[in-house]
Amino acid sequence: MLADPKVLITSSGTTGRRTLGQAEWHSGSPRLHKLRDKLRACSAGLLYVAPALAFLCATFVYPLAYNTWLSLHSYNLAELYRGTRFIGFGNYVDILQDPYFWNGFRNSVFLTLACLALELPIGMGLSLILEQRLRGHSIFRFVFILPLLLIPSVTAYMWRFMFQYDGIVNYLLESAHIGAINWSTTTAGLISVVITVVWQNAPFSFIIFLAGLQTIDPDLWAAAKVDGAGPIRRFRHVTLPLMRPFILVVLVIRSMDLLRLFDEGFVLTGGAPARETETLSQLVYTDTFTFFNIGRGSALAILEGLIVAGSVLLIFMAPGLRRRGR
Repeated sequence: MLADPKVLITSSGTTGRRTLGQAEWHSGSPRLHKLRDKLRACSAGLLYVAPALAFLCATFVYPLAYNTWLSLHSYNLAELYRGTRFIGFGNYVDILQDPYFWNGFRNSVFLTLACLALELPIGMGLSLILEQRLRGHSIFRFVFILPLLLIPSVTAYMWRFMFQYDGIVNYLLESAHIGAINWSTTTAGLISVVITVVWQNAPFSFIIFLAGLQTIDPDLWAAAKVDGAGPIRRFRHVTLPLMRPFILVVLVIRSMDLLRLFDEGFVLTGGAPARETETLSQLVYTDTFTFFNIGRGSALAILEGLIVAGSVLLIFMAPGLRRRGR
């Protein structure tokens, strides 16, 4: 009669029964113990971040998923009797064939490029001036930062009164023998938005650049000056390369803000004349809260988010802003 393989003889001569699964568990115990410790560590880490993950899901993941679901359906609050119908990418196709979308896209790109072209040089120039520790530099620094503390809609209303035909801006232009400007036209309306946005947000570039200049070792400027480099060459070959990370920060943050610009354009122009000055954010607002087309508005919001993400990706891929290999 063959012996039962599950019956084991102990050192004392007694017999005991152990299953093959238990034998395998004990034979591989070091590896399983390591796996068990890792699982315990991961469980503890997930427990700590669980509140943050729950908050993120509630405030970002779920709204994004629901907005995406809405963008794939035909849903109009003015036509509730039609209900909600799945139409796939119908909203996206309709938007891409809409001239208002491309007009809003052009306006958003124009405002972004124009504001960046003014904000960066102004911020850099002011930071270079105040870095010299001139007399009263603390007072000027406080004054330059003041516009950034205002609410965008309040700033827009303030400039709206000044841009009226009988406002202070036209009064100054007439005093300079330039002549009054009708700020309600398409071109002048976009320019008024650029002026308002730059006036309020140039201090942001100023703060970032001033912080960046204070991280540069003054000995580098002194050494370049000893080598015969003038102010322009010192700025080009010493200051500008070392300021690349700070320029990148300003470009990324301000590009995202400008492509989503709404308050200033809505208050100053309202899209007039004939929706010619609408931006992408105003287009989302118009379709969602004026025409009550929730599906189309959701699709527009998704497309605007993709445009913003694509612009940020292009900025990071720009060769002049990459850090050189160490």
